[in-house]
Amino acid sequence: MDGRSPTVVASVLPADYSDLGQELRHLEKAGVDRIQWDVMDGQFVPNLTFGPDLIAACRPHVSMGFEAHLMVEDPDPMLGAWVQAGCEIVIVHAEATRHLHRTLCAIADLGARAGVALNPATPLQAVMNVLDLVDLLLVMTVNPGFGGQRYIASMETKIAAARTEIDRRGGDIELEVDGGIGVGTIGAAARAGASVFCAGSSIFNGAGTMSDRVGALRSAAVLGAELR
Repeated sequence: MDGRSPTVVASVLPADYSDLGQELRHLEKAGVDRIQWDVMDGQFVPNLTFGPDLIAACRPHVSMGFEAHLMVEDPDPMLGAWVQAGCEIVIVHAEATRHLHRTLCAIADLGARAGVALNPATPLQAVMNVLDLVDLLLVMTVNPGFGGQRYIASMETKIAAARTEIDRRGGDIELEVDGGIGVGTIGAAARAGASVFCAGSSIFNGAGTMSDRVGALRSAAVLGAELR
């Protein structure tokens, strides 16, 4: 993590949707760095979740940054909606975007930070020619679509390769992991080179308070990074 503190991002998939504003306040108080909105369309992934109006309604409740993880087919027509809803980072999937270079440029033109995500089966090579346009690279450590899945440890090879390439280029690209991230897995992801960690179930469920769980994740990430 290059001497920087790990960034802990909370997925709100496990939250109480009937009181999202309060849930977000709890997350902010617990020490989460930002929120990930897992936007699913029922086509790219077999689930439906949040729309921009809901995100916009939640935006006044906290000061944390928002990132939109667009697990949708053809994200281009609605890119502006997520930015207008208050998402500072918009992440698209390399697998869902026909003209990835154009899409990443469009996100930047909207004034947001551009992110690209890779499913487990997608090689790093798929984004090598657009990394100059990327502020965040998200390596999925589960197949997207549902929370609570088991971490795919073999993705650590891809994380390590991404870290090597980012460092080689000297760019300020955040390297995020998402899927199955908990106290038992976050250290290995950090050791492989991740600097941003998206967690859902392990923040909302488990022993102790939410603050305790966020703190445990952060400590385990720091320890893992020290072993690099």
